[in-house]
Amino acid sequence: MWITVLNSADCSRYELHQKLWGLFPQHQAGKSDRPFCYKDTGETVYVLSNTETSESVSVDIEQGERYMFTVTASARRGTYRDESGKRVRLNPYTTASELKQWLARRLAGCAELGLIDVTVLPPRTVTKPNGNKMVFPKTEFKGVLTITDVDEFKRVASVGIGQGCAFGLGAILLIGDAL
Repeated sequence: MWITVLNSADCSRYELHQKLWGLFPQHQAGKSDRPFCYKDTGETVYVLSNTETSESVSVDIEQGERYMFTVTASARRGTYRDESGKRVRLNPYTTASELKQWLARRLAGCAELGLIDVTVLPPRTVTKPNGNKMVFPKTEFKGVLTITDVDEFKRVASVGIGQGCAFGLGAILLIGDAL
């Protein structure tokens, strides 16, 4: 897995979009699967990918090791079609217990969760060019996890978890060295 750190302090959302996709010239925005996920802190952007770029640094992860982590994700239930065929969105998860279970399901097969702190944040709203709005509920998870399958964890971490990964949600950041 590779991480790239970019300065985003003086970037518009469009310029940031161009910078991110510019790291992966072999992929075209909107025409191929997104080969990365990212977290924008307002000053710094952390880009995770399984593809090496000219600016990336390799991240070594060891199976069986415990790491502190943080992830801001959009934990929501899916959608279904009602009897008339209209798409109906289910309500987001609301309790800490439901949110922890959601995260555990997303990491099943690659990491086991230890202690977790859950904070529900204000939703992220993204306005499309046509004026329609997309609203992503946001939850910040912080805690400890144990890597059970390195390759699967790298795959999951490089694309992110939950919805809204293209908008800076879902990037799992490991903090520091193994515990």
